[in-house]
Amino acid sequence: SLELRYVHGVALTLAGQTAEGRKALELACRYDWEARSRVRLAELCMRDQDWTHALVHLNRVAEAWPRLTRPRALRAACLRRLRYRTAARAEAAEALTIDGQDPLLQIEAMFCETSEGRSATLPARLRKALLAQVRGQEPPLLEAAFDYLAVGLLAEAETTVRLVPEPGPLATLTLAY
Repeated sequence: SLELRYVHGVALTLAGQTAEGRKALELACRYDWEARSRVRLAELCMRDQDWTHALVHLNRVAEAWPRLTRPRALRAACLRRLRYRTAARAEAAEALTIDGQDPLLQIEAMFCETSEGRSATLPARLRKALLAQVRGQEPPLLEAAFDYLAVGLLAEAETTVRLVPEPGPLATLTLAY
């Protein structure tokens, strides 16, 4: 079944057998499992810094499932890394109209606003608005940081964890990683 192929692909990838995992995920790219599989394939491409190939998968997900916000945030990150700054800003802004409360989207929009795209200096007004929305809580920011870690964007993950006003043990361990 496609579900088993997907789970098998994820397991192989997590076990370090990336090539075999990629094959299983490619076989699962049909029907209800296409979005999940394509996002995982895009994650693998992003880890390899193959932004263009990651965009192929993320573009397909955005076309077929435009209301999925995590792939849209990853798409904005790819566009930002490819230096398509205007397109990255537009993607983040459009996705925020779907879910303006998504911390990953808000943080990606902040990265798109910075001059370098990876700067630790995020716009203060946006940072304050995000912290007010998540009530200064650690879990939503850590989830966004883990999304960045999953695709190999370490600087973005570090910047996201550093947004936590009072980091607990998990945030501290994440920074140490």
